[in-house]
Amino acid sequence: VDITGAKYPEEFNNQKIIPMQGISLLPVLKGEKTERGKPIFWEWNRGQAVYSDGFKIVKQGIDRPWDLYDIKNDPTEINNLAKEKPEKVKELDMMFKEWKSSVQVK
Repeated sequence: VDITGAKYPEEFNNQKIIPMQGISLLPVLKGEKTERGKPIFWEWNRGQAVYSDGFKIVKQGIDRPWDLYDIKNDPTEINNLAKEKPEKVKELDMMFKEWKSSVQVK
């Protein structure tokens, strides 16, 4: 939207659309230094993930447990730290649940 100047729709095919969230990627594309202050949340098919302060939780399958990765020190996600850091998993899980409830179309 920021790059093209397009208008973000409020409705499509008579269905309400979740309001736009996040920040523009335009500064990144321009090569400007940026810092992310807020977590990133996303879902795909049956997968879910949260990234915040260098840590990422991810799961493939809604009923599966979260995996936890220290992305700053393990960018290829080799070492699942979920058992060693259950409080970090719980913290990010709560953030995900709050985000998920905030983006439900009513």
